[in-house]
Parts: sequence; C-alpha cells; structure tokens
Amino acid sequence: MAFWYTPTIQEILTHLETHRISLGQVLLCVLDEQISPRFPFLSHDLEYHTSQLLSSLKFNSRTSALVTSWANLLVKNTSSSDVLLLAQKDFGWHFSAANAQADQILQFQIEEMAMVMRQNTPNLWALVCGLLTKVERYVVREEEEPIDVRDEEEEDEDEDENEDEDEDSEYWVNGFSDEVLMQIEIEETHLEGSRIMSTQTNSKKSLNKKLRKALIVVVLAHMGTSISPSSIHHAIHSLSRESSYKVYELCQTQLAAFAYDNLDIKFNTLISTTDKPGAGMVNLTTGSLFRLDHGVTREDLCCSDLIWNRNPDNIHATDPRPFDSIEILDKINEIYRDWSSMSGLTRRGRFNSWCFTQTLLKHGPSTLRSLLPSLQDPEPIDMIPITKLHQVPVPAMDISPSSVAGNIKVLETFLTRGGLGDSLAAKVAESGIVDMSDMVTIVHGDLGCYEKVMTSLKRRSVEFTPLERLQFVIFVIGLFHTKMAAADAIWRILMSAKDSQEDDSSFLNLVKKLRPNQWGRIRSGPKFRDQHELINEAGVVLRLDVWRVELEKRGFQSIEEWARSSPSLGNVQEIADHLASQYVAGEGLDMWGLRQSPPNVRDEQCENVLLMHQYLMLYEELSYALNAGDIGRVETLISAWVGIFRATGKHKYSLRLLQFMHSLYFVYPEGLRRAIRYNILVNPTGRPHQFRGADWVIELLNLYIKVRE
Repeated sequence: MAFWYTPTIQEILTHLETHRISLGQVLLCVLDEQISPRFPFLSHDLEYHTSQLLSSLKFNSRTSALVTSWANLLVKNTSSSDVLLLAQKDFGWHFSAANAQADQILQFQIEEMAMVMRQNTPNLWALVCGLLTKVERYVVREEEEPIDVRDEEEEDEDEDENEDEDEDSEYWVNGFSDEVLMQIEIEETHLEGSRIMSTQTNSKKSLNKKLRKALIVVVLAHMGTSISPSSIHHAIHSLSRESSYKVYELCQTQLAAFAYDNLDIKFNTLISTTDKPGAGMVNLTTGSLFRLDHGVTREDLCCSDLIWNRNPDNIHATDPRPFDSIEILDKINEIYRDWSSMSGLTRRGRFNSWCFTQTLLKHGPSTLRSLLPSLQDPEPIDMIPITKLHQVPVPAMDISPSSVAGNIKVLETFLTRGGLGDSLAAKVAESGIVDMSDMVTIVHGDLGCYEKVMTSLKRRSVEFTPLERLQFVIFVIGLFHTKMAAADAIWRILMSAKDSQEDDSSFLNLVKKLRPNQWGRIRSGPKFRDQHELINEAGVVLRLDVWRVELEKRGFQSIEEWARSSPSLGNVQEIADHLASQYVAGEGLDMWGLRQSPPNVRDEQCENVLLMHQYLMLYEELSYALNAGDIGRVETLISAWVGIFRATGKHKYSLRLLQFMHSLYFVYPEGLRRAIRYNILVNPTGRPHQFRGADWVIELLNLYIKVRE
C-alpha cells in the first residue's frame, strides 16, 4: 500500500465512490483555467505531481495501453508540426537539385542546421537524438553472419597506416553522439527538393565499413529520404554547367595557371584477361585552374615572343640562352650569398640551431614548454604573402597523360574549355576565342608531365604558329613531388646501404625501434607518408639525444635535471648554437679531417651520425620552407638537394630542377619570374604555415575523387 494512502485520503475516496463523483471530472475542473484560480493549492499540487501521475498511468496495467497510444499520437503530431515548420522557406533549407550551385555546397555547415533545429524544434531534436543513441552495436540481417568488429578494427588500422595522404583528425564517441548530421531530403511528393532533416552520425571508429553502410541505408530508408538517381543526376549536371562557366570565366582573364595530374581508377567489375591484362584500369587526367595572385598582371605574362627568341630550339633566335648547370648554381649562390651571424653560424646553421631549440621545447621536459610561444620563426628570406587560394577544378578528362601526345591533348583541352586560341588560327574571330598568341600560361605538374611537355616543345618547335609550337607553356615542376623525391633520396642513403645494419646508431636500427610491428612493410615498400613521418620522428629522437650528450658534458645527469634549473630562452638558444656547429656536418666541423684521422682514433659511427643529422636537417628545412611559403629558402636548398639527387641515382630530378632554375633566372623576364616564384606555392586555407605545392592540391582532388572500398 502506498505511503500517501492516509485516512483522510480514504475518506475522500469513499465519499467520491458513494456519491458517484467522477475523479476525472474533478481533475479536469482543477485543470480548467477559469476554475483553477479558485483552488490554488490543488492547482499547484497537481502541476507538481504531473510527472508522477503520467508515470503511474503508463505503468498501470489498466491504463498503460491507452496512455501509450495517446503519447504516440502526440509525438506524431508534434513531430509533423516541427517538420512542417523546418520545411518553410524562411529557414533557407530548400534545395533545388536542378539548380544546384557549388557555393551552396561549400557554404553548407551541418553545425548551423543542427543549431537551428535544436533551437526551433527541441522536441524533434530530442527525438532524433534519442533514437540514434539507442542503435544497437551490431546490425545483423537474417542472411548475414554477425560481424566481428574487433577484427575489422584491426584491418582498418592497417589500411589507415598504408595511406599516403594526411588524415583529418577524427572525434569518435561511444555509440552515436548528439552532434548528428542533418541532411535528409523530404520526399519529393511532399516538398519537392527540400533539404530538411538529414541525420548521419559520428559513429565509433570501431564500427566497420559494412556496418556503417548498413546503418546509413537503414536510417535513410526509415526517415523517408529522397535518394532518387534523377535528383543526383540533376545536381551533377547543374554543378557541371556552373563549373564549365567558371573555368571559361577564369581563363578569359588570362591570369590563371593550369595544373594537372594523372588519375588511375580500377574498376573491379572488369576482369583482366590474357589479351587485356590491365582490364579495369582507367587512366584519366584531372586538373584545376589557379588564379594568379600577388599582383600578377597581363603585362607580366605578355612575353611569349621574348621567350621564344631566347629558346635554343628556335633556329631564328637572336638571343639563345642554352642550359648551363654551373652557371645557374653560381647564380643561386650569388643571389643568396650567405654571411655568418654574430654566433658564427651560416644561414643553414642558424636554422639548425632553431630546429634544436624547437625540438627541445616541444618534445623535451614539460617545464620548458612555456618558452615555446616566445620562440620566433627562422629568419625569412623571401616569403610569399599569405593569400587564400582561389581555384576552379576542371572536369576530369578521358586522356592519359602517360605519353607526349596525351600531354599535348590535355593542354589543348584546357585552351578549348577556356576559350583561348591563336590569332593566326582559322575562324578565331568567328568562334569568339580570345587571342593569346603573345601570352604565356603557367602550367604545374610532376616530373613525368614536365619531361613529356619538354619533349613536346622540342617536337613542336618547327611549327609555324605560336599555338602549334605550344609557345604559351611555361611548365613549373611541382614542389610536393620534389619533397617526395627528397624523402626517397634520404631513404636510399640511410636505409638502402648493405652495411647499414652493422652500425648500432644507424637510421635503420632507429626505425626498427620506432616501428617494431611494421618493420617488414617499411623495409620492403615504404610509402611517402611512412618515410616522411619516420624522418621527422628519427630527427626528433636524435636531436634530443644530442641535448642529453651535451648537457652531460656540462655536468647535468639528464635533460630533466637541467630543465629544473629554469633556463631562459637565451640559455637554450646559446646551447643550440653550439649543437648546430658541433653535432651537424657542414658547419664548424671538418669532416675531411675527421676521416683522415688514424684508425685507432677515428670514430666512424660518430661521423655517420653527424652526416645523418645533416641530411635530416636538410629535409626539415625543406619541409619548413614549403609550409611557411619561404620561396627564397627553398631556392637556397636547390644546390644541396641537386647533389643528393645525383648521389642517390635521381638524375632526372637533379637535371630538371637545374633546367627549371636556369629558365627562371636566365630566360624568363622579371615579371614572369616573380609570377612563377610567388605562385609556385599556394595556400588553400589562407593561414600561416599552410602553404602547399600546386601539385599537392591536385593530388588532394584525386583523393576526393577516388572511392575507397
């Protein structure tokens, strides 16, 4: 018996039963807004116990079914009203697939939709979140066997480790979080093309791919989402029309650079045969247009005839400028003549000192972490101004750039889509094509495309018109692929030597300790991401070890003990200057003298470590210069990397880099040279230290295009 069943309550209930007074009528009278003011105590008390009354009705065997039916009807009506409210045009969620624009997709923020829904329809938001947070961990159909999520998780981790591209940071939560995606389209029969509620969720990382797909399909199907192919096709056609117009519009300014790369897609539906062993592999070309920023004008690019007159392939040239590797190396050294600072270090030594300091403050004892914000960046040499990249992707071309003819066709396709041509070509005036006979266009690509384009320029040098000679092409080697080549060159030096395992302090043994479980894969076929990460991690470990050795020489037992003495940033930098001059080959050390030491005195392991520091520092400086947009620092590194490329068998990169630099400083006029140098790196985000090579952007687009199964 309930504790509130008192004699007074019993007397009241007996009175109601005796006089056949309806308890429901009593409650309705108390709830009546006109009658309730007469009975304030009963009115407030009923309001206070509303939750208990509803719960009692729900769990009472006689009223449970009625209350449940009423609650379902209430939720249905309330949710329908909320959906109709969100479907109004005032909320701006209407979306016409046939008139879709890229800006609508780029400006779409799922967080804003979630906030609007939470603020305007809190009940609907709570319902959706409540449904999605109760999804079972395993979804198994009758014809399928249960999925072992743990095994799939291990496979996913292995696949993630094999990816070359940088991963976006992911926030995983248990089950489904309240941060749901709202992107469901209401059925076209109800509100045509209205984008209204769409709910995907951030699932756990352990959920395997099959489970994720199953959940998405189930959620979309139950929520009545419009996923008709016709809507998708309408949106694609609309976006394609807009993209074609933007390509044409940007090309008409003649202030756009071309960038392209190959895209290989494997269609698993096709079966390879003896006649067609590569069946299923499709070779395409993807590209994009980059607006030339930093004050580039048409006058800077109006120099096609001047460059042609300096081309050694032009038999009528009056000022030919043939390639000379020694001449360009001397030119680079003359432009970036280096003078030692007060510390006695060269420009490269000062960067090495900064790198030692930054490594200690970032990865050393936590007590030194407070000094990191006070550490200034290395001295700038020639910084590219920070400007957010404006690009227009070009529709993929069914052309393989693996041949010279393919690259020529790609360039001609760019011109056709941009409405550009030659004044001497037939019917140019009638077709509305803009004359570009004396204009040049910057073209970005990797080394393979560079070589094929250079070959095509030689072949076409005997043609009559500038357009037929491809006279407009100014090819620029992609610096992202150059960085990849640099990482591979270091890998060849430090990992491929037959006797590298004999040295306990070798890079190879250090990699074994850093990646003990992945050693076989890394040893046999590392990808660029593996090389890049291990070079950086090994450099951090070696530099911290240098700090330990030097501080022990100064009477400290460890880095932590020295850090407890609260050194200033000046003290740290003073020691870092010493480390840069004494522990890295190329500064104050006489490596030739060390190698000429008597066998009983010579320390070959120490010499190898000094050289290893030098190579790793060169890669660190190259990475920093590319990310910071310091094109001057990049050019100061050309000489060093050309030597490394030659020593490691990468002769193509060493030759092509020097040829590109020779054209940059001896063939191209000042305006074009500035346009190339300040647009060879782009900044997709518009933030400091976010510069990337133009070829990196195309690789990123290829990543988005590919479907990862």
